[in-house]
Amino acid sequence: MGVGVNWDQTGQSGAQLNAMTLTIYNVTQVAGSFSLDPSIVPVIFSPAELDREPGNGNAVFLFVLDTPQQI
Repeated sequence: MGVGVNWDQTGQSGAQLNAMTLTIYNVTQVAGSFSLDPSIVPVIFSPAELDREPGNGNAVFLFVLDTPQQI
């Protein structure tokens, strides 16, 4: 399970992700909520990294839950 981020920022000077939270529901109740580790925020994407993402819908930077989080 993961969350994909698609910046669509070719030709830009980079991007910065300051926060992201994934909340999973079991019908109407929260089964789990996961946020970026504060020790790695902000996540900086360089211009070179953004250039490897060839446009909207064609590539993403994938953030995944580790095994204990998935359980």
